[in-house]
Amino acid sequence: MRMIKKISNSLVIITCLTILSIQAVLAVSEATDSAQAENADLTQSIKDRIKKIATQSSTLIVPKRKIAFLGSVEKITHETLTLKTSDDIKLASLSAQTTFSRLPGNNAVKQNDISIGDYAVAMGFINGSQVLETKRILLFADDPALTKKTSSAGIITLIDVKQAEIEFVSDGTTIKLALTKNTDLAIQSGVEKTPLELDQLKIGQYIAAIYIPTTDEYSIPKALTILATSIIKPIEEVALTSSPSASPVTTTPPELSR
Repeated sequence: MRMIKKISNSLVIITCLTILSIQAVLAVSEATDSAQAENADLTQSIKDRIKKIATQSSTLIVPKRKIAFLGSVEKITHETLTLKTSDDIKLASLSAQTTFSRLPGNNAVKQNDISIGDYAVAMGFINGSQVLETKRILLFADDPALTKKTSSAGIITLIDVKQAEIEFVSDGTTIKLALTKNTDLAIQSGVEKTPLELDQLKIGQYIAAIYIPTTDEYSIPKALTILATSIIKPIEEVALTSSPSASPVTTTPPELSR
């Protein structure tokens, strides 16, 4: 009887130890599973954040730079125009939004009217491939260099209605022009061109100008054609664009010219 009691006690002890061991193993297993799940969640979270950042980076918009190319037409296709400038060959892309005008006269023309050898001013934005996304093309039958005419495009920094003069910044250089009764002044919106008065121009407005350069530093070049656009930059940006020698951004009130 005593022997049976000892055996019973031993079985109870062994059973308790076995249960405790199983519980410990289960606890370790649950802890391991929980840690693995947390690590998996953390890994997935990091992957999701990296994917989000990569997606955002790939959709960042790089600011485009406004510019104008001046040169003779070397080649033209349905989608591109190749210009030979004074120092390089430039490629301008064409689209359904590109407008064409022939100067003087600001006459609207079509792409098919462009001829090899025409002198052209292509205005638009430089894209990431360094190709001009052309918004507007001005055409001339003759090279301004041969007819003593030249052309530039830039941002107006001064309008003096009383003196009939304007200043604009082109590639960091300030150009001053005098307007006469023969100056062809207009604004272009799409294919429509509307005549303008000098006091209708705005500081910060983007223009293309054709003028006769002077041979001395005391006379002001006379503007033959000034074609304004609807693009107007804030005065703060215009001031930053101007060269150190540029005149202050001021406008003579129209009433002073009367």
